[in-house]
Amino acid sequence: MRMDVRGLRNLLEELEPGPAFIQHLGWSHPPKSAHAWQSMSLRGHALERRTVAELGNAVVLEVRSRGGLFPGARERELAYKELAKRHPEHLVVFVDGRRTKSLWWWARREQRTDPRTHVHLRGQPGGRLVEKVALLHDALGGQGRGQDEALAEVARGLREAMDTRPLISRLTQDLQHYHELLLRQHQVSDPSAWLLLQRMILLAFLRGKGLRAGSTEPPNPFLEVREGQSAYLSDRQMKALLFEGSAQDEEEARPEFDLTAETLHALFQFVERYSWSLEAVPAWEGDVTPDVVEECFARAVRSRHAGAVRPPPEVSRYLCEQAVHPVILDAIRRLTGIRFDRFDDLLLDLDTAVCRRLLHEVLPGLRLLDPSCGTGTRLKEALETLAAVHLAILHRIEAEEDEGLLAEVAPWRQAPGGPDYFIRKRILLRNLFGVDEDAVSVEVARSHLLLGLLSAAKRNARSNPLPSLEFNLLSGNALVGLTDTANERSQWVTQTVRPLLESYRASEEHRGPEALRDWIRGFRQKASEQLNDLLLEELWPHRTKRPLGREDIAALRPIHWCLDFGDVLEEHGGFDAILTIPPWEVLSGPGPVNDLLRRAHPHSTEGWGRAALYKFFIERAFHLLRPGGQAAMVVPSSFYSEQGSSGLRQWLLEQGAPRVVLGLSNEYHLFDEVHRSFKFCILAFGKDSPSESFEVAFRVDPREAIQREELDAFLHDSASRLTLTEELVRRLSPASLSIPELRSRDDLVISEKLMRFPSLATPGTPTERLALKIGPSRHRLRDVCQSHPGPRGLPLCGGRTIQQYGWDTSSVSFWVDEEKAHARLPLPEFAGERAYRLALRTIATSANRRTLIATVLPPHVLCDQSVMWENPAALVSWERFFLVALFNSFVLDYLVRQRLGGANILRSVLMTLPIPQLDASEARLLSVARRAARLICTTPDFDEAARDVGLRGHRDGAVEQVERMRLQAELEGLVAHLYTLEEVEFAHILSTFPLVPAAQRTAARNAYRDVTHGVIE
Repeated sequence: MRMDVRGLRNLLEELEPGPAFIQHLGWSHPPKSAHAWQSMSLRGHALERRTVAELGNAVVLEVRSRGGLFPGARERELAYKELAKRHPEHLVVFVDGRRTKSLWWWARREQRTDPRTHVHLRGQPGGRLVEKVALLHDALGGQGRGQDEALAEVARGLREAMDTRPLISRLTQDLQHYHELLLRQHQVSDPSAWLLLQRMILLAFLRGKGLRAGSTEPPNPFLEVREGQSAYLSDRQMKALLFEGSAQDEEEARPEFDLTAETLHALFQFVERYSWSLEAVPAWEGDVTPDVVEECFARAVRSRHAGAVRPPPEVSRYLCEQAVHPVILDAIRRLTGIRFDRFDDLLLDLDTAVCRRLLHEVLPGLRLLDPSCGTGTRLKEALETLAAVHLAILHRIEAEEDEGLLAEVAPWRQAPGGPDYFIRKRILLRNLFGVDEDAVSVEVARSHLLLGLLSAAKRNARSNPLPSLEFNLLSGNALVGLTDTANERSQWVTQTVRPLLESYRASEEHRGPEALRDWIRGFRQKASEQLNDLLLEELWPHRTKRPLGREDIAALRPIHWCLDFGDVLEEHGGFDAILTIPPWEVLSGPGPVNDLLRRAHPHSTEGWGRAALYKFFIERAFHLLRPGGQAAMVVPSSFYSEQGSSGLRQWLLEQGAPRVVLGLSNEYHLFDEVHRSFKFCILAFGKDSPSESFEVAFRVDPREAIQREELDAFLHDSASRLTLTEELVRRLSPASLSIPELRSRDDLVISEKLMRFPSLATPGTPTERLALKIGPSRHRLRDVCQSHPGPRGLPLCGGRTIQQYGWDTSSVSFWVDEEKAHARLPLPEFAGERAYRLALRTIATSANRRTLIATVLPPHVLCDQSVMWENPAALVSWERFFLVALFNSFVLDYLVRQRLGGANILRSVLMTLPIPQLDASEARLLSVARRAARLICTTPDFDEAARDVGLRGHRDGAVEQVERMRLQAELEGLVAHLYTLEEVEFAHILSTFPLVPAAQRTAARNAYRDVTHGVIE
C-alpha cells in the first residue's frame, strides 16, 4: 500500500515527529514513562527530554530547555552527545514549547561520519523534511540486517512513494510528442512550441491554485477557438496567460500561433491527463509537481545543447550552502561581531539585534546570480534558503514582541497569500538574478520560480498578481558582453537605466507599471546596439576574413553586464554570491567566437590544452563578484588536475581564495546522461585576499565512488576532508599547481615526504637532460606502415606492447619501412631509434591494476602515440635501468595516480615526480639498476646494455617467473627505502592497489623488511 505522503508532510510541517512516525511510518508508541517529559541536567544546563516513537532499537526523542525554550548551541551539543551514548540508533529533534522551530539530528554509532542535521521552521513547506526523513531511515537502517530491516523497509517505502521517475518519463514523452506535432503540422518554431507547452502547464498550475478559477470563466480563457476556422493566440490573450507583467519578452511573449481547433483540443486533453499539484512532494502517484515539470523540460534542454548537465538535488543544495551561507554569516560577523559557526545556528539562535541587521542591511541588498541558470534549479534553492532566513526572523520577532520590529513585519502577515508568499515574492524581485543562452531554459526558469512562489500561498492570492521576472532572468551569452561600468562611453547607460529598474522592481511588489516596463525594454534595445559597437571595437580580433558589423555581434546575443546589472556592479561592487553549473563543452579550432572568448578570458587559456567553457565561466564569475563575495560551481575534474588549467589555478590561488575542492566519480551516474567514467569537481572560492588553506576530498576511484544515497552525507562530512595550503600545493606540484587526489591524512603525510626529493626536471640533475616525447600517430604513419616485417621493417611498438620490465613482441601488428619513413617523415620522429630508450605507456587510468608501466626498448624499434619514449637517447645505461625501476615501483605509481586527470599520462606529470639523486658511486642505486637490468635484458638485443651495468649479457637475465617475481619484490623494497618510507607508510601505499594480487603485495612488504634487516642489499 502506498504511503500517505501528504498526511506525513502535514504532521511534519506542524513539527509533530511522534504522530508522523507512528501514524504514517509504522513506528510504535513508546512506554508512557518514556513519553513523559523527563529532566536532564548537563553541566549546569537544565533540559527536558522525552521519547515520542520507537522501532526496534531506534528511537525518536524530543529535547527542549526547561520552561519550553529552545536549547542553545552548547545545550544542543551536550544533549546530543549524551543521548547518542544511550541510543545507538537515534533521531533527536530539538524543539521549543510553541513549536515554531526544530533541529533534527541523527547518526549511527558505528558510522565514522559527522551527525546529519536539518533545520525546519513552522511555515516552511514540508517537502524537504520528508526527503530528510527518508535519508535518516537509510542511515538508521544500515544494510537492513536483523533489527534494522524494519527501518530499511520504511526507507524503501518512502522512496517508492516519492519516486517520480516513471511519471517524469511519461510526461517527457508527451511533451516531446506534442512539441513535434506543433513543429510538423503547424510550422511553429522550436522555441515557440516549447513556450506554448510550458505556458499551458503553468496555467494548469495556476487554475489548480485558484488564482484563475471561477465558474463564470471559460475552461481556457487565454485561447480563442473559432469553429470551422483557424484559432490564434492574440497579444491580448497571451498577456492574459500570465497576467499583466508576466509575459517576459516582447518577441518571445507574443509569437503568432496558427493552430487548428483539433490540435488545441488535443493540447487540452494533454493538460487534463495529469493532476497538477504545487506541493513539493507528490501526495498521489499521478501528481505532477513543479519540480517534475522542471526536470522534464531540463531533459529537453540537455538534448538541444551540448555540454549542458543536470546535477542531483543534493549538489544544487550544497552549491547554495557554499555560496550563500558564508556571505550572510560574514555580513553578520562584520556588522555585529557575532560569529555563528554554522548557518543552522543563525536560523535557530537569532536575537533582535541580529534580526534588525538582517532586515535593514543584509537581506535587502543581497544579490545572487546564476550565470548559467538553465531551468532555475539552483535559483530555486537560493529562494528556499533566503525564505528560511526570513521565516526565522519572523518567528523570533513575534516571540520577542519588539514593537518596532513587529510593525515592520506586520505587512508580511497581512499580505494576500500569507507571509511566506510575501517573503518569496520580495526575494524574487530583489535578490535573485540569472542568465542563460537558451531562451527556452530561461522561460522555464521563470516559470519554475513563480511556481515556487505560488506553492507558498496559503490562501487565494488572486488580488496580488504574479511579478515579472523579465529583468531578473535574461536570455543571452553570459561570456560575451561589457562589464566595465566606469567606461565613459557606456557610463551613461548605467546611470539612465539603474533608477528605472529600481523603480520598476519596487513597484512590482504591488503591480508593475506596464508603461515603465515598455520604456525600459525600448531603451535596453537601443543601448544594446551602442554597446555592441563598443564590444566590436574592444574585443574582436582585427584580422578577420571579412569585415564584421553589428549583425555579427548581435548574433552572439551578448549580455552587457554594465547595462542589465549596472546597479549591482557599480553601487554594490558586484554580486554577493554566484552559484552555477557551467557548460562542460570544449572549444575546438579557431573561429571568431572562440577567438573573442579567449581574448576576453586570458587566464583560462594559459597552459596546455584546449580551452573549455567552464574555465571562462570561472574567470567571468570571479570578475562579477564583489570583494568578499563567494562562488560555488560544478566543473570537470580537469580544473584541479590537468596541465591545461594551470594558469587558471595559479591565478585563482594568487588572486582569489579557494575554500572547497571536492572530486567525485560519476561511476553511479550522479549526473544522468554523463558517462560513468567522467570525473567532476565541486569548487567553491571567494574574491578576497588569498586564503591560507582550503578543504579537499576525493572519491574518484570507481571502487570507492559515492552512490546517490551516500551523496548528502559525503558532502557534509567534515571527517573526510583534508586541509591543503597554497604553499603545500606548490611543493607537491611546483610546475602545474595541480591538486593531487589525496584520500586521507596518510596520503598527505606520505606525499609531503616524497616531494622533498628533487623532481625529474630539477635543473642541475642528471635527469634534467631526459627528453620524453610521444611517438607519431598511426595516421601519420599510414603511408609507411606495413602488416609484415619485410626486409627493412622496424617494429612499431604500441602501448599494449609495453609491459613492466619487458615488451611483448607478439603484440606487434605493424612494421615501419625504414627507408620510406626517413624519406617522408621528419628526422626527429626517429631520432635515436638505433639506441636503447626508456619507454612508458601513456594510456592509463588510476583505476587500472597498475598505472605507471615502463621498460627499456632495444635498438631498431619505433613507437606510436600511445607510448612516451626517451627521444633522443640521453641517459647512460645504469641511469635508464634505475629510472625504469622507479617508474615501475608502487611508490611512484601511487603518486601518479593522485595526479592523473584523465586516461593519459602527461609528460608534465612525469617530470614533477621525485627522484633520488643519481650517483654512480652509490651502491644501492647500482644494485637497483642491476636488478632492473636482469628483468629487462633477457634477449640478445640487450647484451650491450647488460654489460654496461656489470652483467655478462642476456644470459644473466631472469627468465623464470619465480625469479622475476622475487626480483620485482626486492626492487619494491629497495625503492621504498630509497624514499625513506616507514613500513606503515609503505603498507598504506600497497593498500591503494586492491587489484594487485595479495601475494604480490605481501612479497613487496616482506622484501621491505628484508632490506631493513640487511638481508637484501
